[in-house]
Amino acid sequence: MNRQPGSALAIRPYQDFDFPAVVAFVAMIQDHERELGSANRRQGGAIAVPYAHHVCSRTAMDGGILLMACMSDAPVGFISAWPDRDDDPLIEPSAREHAVISDVFVLPNWRRMGVAQQLLLQTEQHFRQRGIARLRIGAASLNSPASSFYSGSGFKPSEIVYEKTIPMPTHSIVDGRIIKGAH
Repeated sequence: MNRQPGSALAIRPYQDFDFPAVVAFVAMIQDHERELGSANRRQGGAIAVPYAHHVCSRTAMDGGILLMACMSDAPVGFISAWPDRDDDPLIEPSAREHAVISDVFVLPNWRRMGVAQQLLLQTEQHFRQRGIARLRIGAASLNSPASSFYSGSGFKPSEIVYEKTIPMPTHSIVDGRIIKGAH
């Protein structure tokens, strides 16, 4: 357990009794990103339990990490990450090994107090000890606070993915029939 001097912040490994907190945090992440305009995201309540199971199982194997940030023993945030390898032949083989940070979350009233930074530092230390020198993290393009935090923590964009919705026709060009499921 890692305690910050003068505070009740503790960063500790996930334990089974933390599962409900991880579920709640996942739902909040999902709903927040939906509110930002990621309309294709499922509602938090619909995905939280299965995604939390995925995160717990994925971090439990192959040197992954799932850490809880607690204030006076109450969970206020978490981070999850695991080793990965690029299969892209355009990337140098020595640069293919990395760790993926799948989620970082801190409850709103505990943000800007160093909690997320402590979670990142502990994650970096975990992978450094395993010989992994590169970390990756993604953020929704409209989540500017997350992007600013990651940039301020030394992360740089390595790739930008653009998305466009293609309007679908509502009528057949050939015979004017209404196409089922078109918008």
